[in-house]
Amino acid sequence: MNEYVITRIESIQMELKELKSLLKPSKKIKKVINLENLWKGIDISDSEIDEAKKAIFGKYDKIEL
Repeated sequence: MNEYVITRIESIQMELKELKSLLKPSKKIKKVINLENLWKGIDISDSEIDEAKKAIFGKYDKIEL
C-alpha cells in the first residue's frame, strides 16, 4: 500500500509539472498579420462573392454574410 501511494504521488507530480509547462507563456514571438494588406490591390465583384457562397454552402445559398 505504501509503495502504491508513493508511486501515485510521483505520477501526480509529473502530471502537474507537464501542466505547468503547458500554461507557461510561450517565448516565441508571435507576428501579427494585418489581413487588410493581404487583399490589397485585389478587386472582388459581388458576382464572385455569390459564386463563392454557392460553392461553399451549396443548397444553403440564401445565407447572408
